[in-house]
Amino acid sequence: MSPSSSKTSAATRLKAVVAVVAVVALLCGGTRVGAESRRKASSDVCLSDPVCFGLYEEARRLSKAGDLAAAVVAYQAAYRRQSVPWLLINLGRTLHKLGRPQEALTHYERYSSAEPSGPPERQQMVREYKAQAEKALAEKSATDK
Repeated sequence: MSPSSSKTSAATRLKAVVAVVAVVALLCGGTRVGAESRRKASSDVCLSDPVCFGLYEEARRLSKAGDLAAAVVAYQAAYRRQSVPWLLINLGRTLHKLGRPQEALTHYERYSSAEPSGPPERQQMVREYKAQAEKALAEKSATDK
């Protein structure tokens, strides 16, 4: 399968997921989530938006299943729906796993700019991910010479 047909396939699957999430959200009046997610959802616009939350959950499922390209598309759709900074970390991490460390770094930098005073544990995570992406770039640069 060519890279462009893979992107088309991921986009087609995402459209189907968005449609299903929207229908379920309309029929159920929202998604049911666990107690921890409900607590977070009260203050997080993505987690409290059934469509954004559905896209986020689908992105996580796709990532765990190893379909990283489709996960990126779903994370991007969630971010377009609700531009919450923490989704940039998920996007960056997934791009890094796809072997695209420069794009990952861009997303980590965007997160840091968007939420400079974010939760300390999240800030630490981003610092670690940045270091990993920078190391991967350095290694790639060394092998390209």
